[in-house]
Amino acid sequence: MSGLFGYTGAAGAFDHILHGLSKLEYRGYDCAGISLLLNGEITTQKVAGRLSALGEPTALCPELKQSTCGIGSTRWAPGAAAQQSDIPPYGTARLSLVLSGMIENYRELRAQLSGEGYAFDSTSDGEVAAKLLDWLYKGNPVEALAKANSMLQGSYAIAVLFADYPHELYGVARNSTLFVGRGEGESYVTSDLSALVEFTREYDTLGKGEVVCLSPDNIRVMNQQGNLLTRETQTASQDLAQVRKGGYRHFMMKEICEQEQLLAEMLRSRIFKGLPSFDRDGLPEGLFTRYHRVLILGCGTAMHAGALGKEFIEQLAHISAEVHLAAEYRFRDPILSDNTLVIALSQSGETSDTLSAMRLAQSKGAKVLAIVNVPGSTMAREADYVLYAHAGPEISIASTKVFMLQMGVLYLVAIEMGRTHDIIDDSKARDLVKALLEATKSIGQVLEQNEQIQKQAREMARTQSVYYIGRGLDWPMMMEGSLKLKEVTYIHAEAYSAGEFRHGPISLVAPDFPVVALATQQMLIPQMLDNIREIRGQDSNVLVICRNSLSLDESLEQSAVRLPDLDDLFMPIPAAVALQLLAYYTAVAKGRNVDAPRHLTKAVTD
Repeated sequence: MSGLFGYTGAAGAFDHILHGLSKLEYRGYDCAGISLLLNGEITTQKVAGRLSALGEPTALCPELKQSTCGIGSTRWAPGAAAQQSDIPPYGTARLSLVLSGMIENYRELRAQLSGEGYAFDSTSDGEVAAKLLDWLYKGNPVEALAKANSMLQGSYAIAVLFADYPHELYGVARNSTLFVGRGEGESYVTSDLSALVEFTREYDTLGKGEVVCLSPDNIRVMNQQGNLLTRETQTASQDLAQVRKGGYRHFMMKEICEQEQLLAEMLRSRIFKGLPSFDRDGLPEGLFTRYHRVLILGCGTAMHAGALGKEFIEQLAHISAEVHLAAEYRFRDPILSDNTLVIALSQSGETSDTLSAMRLAQSKGAKVLAIVNVPGSTMAREADYVLYAHAGPEISIASTKVFMLQMGVLYLVAIEMGRTHDIIDDSKARDLVKALLEATKSIGQVLEQNEQIQKQAREMARTQSVYYIGRGLDWPMMMEGSLKLKEVTYIHAEAYSAGEFRHGPISLVAPDFPVVALATQQMLIPQMLDNIREIRGQDSNVLVICRNSLSLDESLEQSAVRLPDLDDLFMPIPAAVALQLLAYYTAVAKGRNVDAPRHLTKAVTD
């Protein structure tokens, strides 16, 4: 995660960039850097640590405050502590570059550029982009950026300084958004609109393949052939909170809709030659071959992601896996051995119960792999190994996108475990990775069913209690779905294995006690349909969430929510979105405070 900001104008570039980056620290605060054009040369300052530390070296070089053109970036370090060579901006004597996002084919390009005589000081994809641009640059920035954009793959926004053009900034983007802002005698470029609104409300966004050149008095947007394009300036809302919501009514809905892009980006950043790759995360080579038992710890939504991870690992790696509520595990006297890998999950990385359980496991000699969303968090610092979800900031209290991305990380871990333990070969692993990437598209397909889900949510809003049932992978999904409903609607909801449902809970089923049934696992469909028929026999309403191919009775079809057909293993991806939307729209129908439900906090730290 990283954010970028650039400025050119009559006023001091340094202070403008520093202030702009301060609005982007939520995208990373492990390190920061700034490049300024002064007297025909590019000067770069970098710090490992918070953005405020950038002012300290600048105090030793007061002339830098005279610069009127520059770029900067703040980011999270990819591994442990940030090294100077890994900190943006990246560049050569001729140019400096900042990057927000991810370049997928940086390894291949790095090998190509090494053959052209370029040396590399870091493992960063940003350094590869900078040296690729330097290689292509023949005096025309627009031409070089257009060529670079055709060679780079991934989802990114880039801003560049060229020493030959001392008052201009250049930018390009692919599958990501780059904002350019217009002021009085000054221009701005940034990866996040919220960093612009304090300076100007007039802005534009780059389209695919477009290159932008910003000078103090002009912004020129060009196509890949260098032809000038006519664009209509947009006006941002003065409400910063609304700007950050991106036009959505609530952060929860915004974060649900972000999942497809974020999941795809996270997965691609950890795939190399079609296989899972954790080298940029600093995991030791062969780590997963050391362990023949997995213990997963988490609370709430993180525990539900862990319950799915247990199933993924056992199915793909044939390794015994257990999942435990961290709040209970911390008070046990566990039996652990050297061949047990503990996986601890948390959105914030500050969940006190999970921290305590993790520390207990470490005190028994176990190694801990943390899967968290917040770099620099306590769990990230204390764990032996860490994998970041890379979901970005999650503002809504009810977790949606972090759950999805933690699930995505666990898919990759399970595939890699299966491969390194010789349960699946490389060909099968590549097929699974390809199917996983394809499954991300199902998120958008579920979002297209908004109208049907809203209709069911309006019915759900009238009830006081509801059961959620499922089998196989659908059961932990229903635990998460019922939790989401409880969190944001205050409706009493309980999740059960459909097989266990007849052992007591069915006694409460009645016309005013509806049931949500998830039916995606093909081997278990006959049993699920038997459960549904029995519930219908008690005159209870049943909302069936199922795969497209499932044939239902006409009475059930009217209220069914259909999911794209995927391999059973990947059906939790579209199912999660449907359950999130059901909870969201029910909360809206009941007039709840969707983003900040009562009594809840983002991180339970005591």
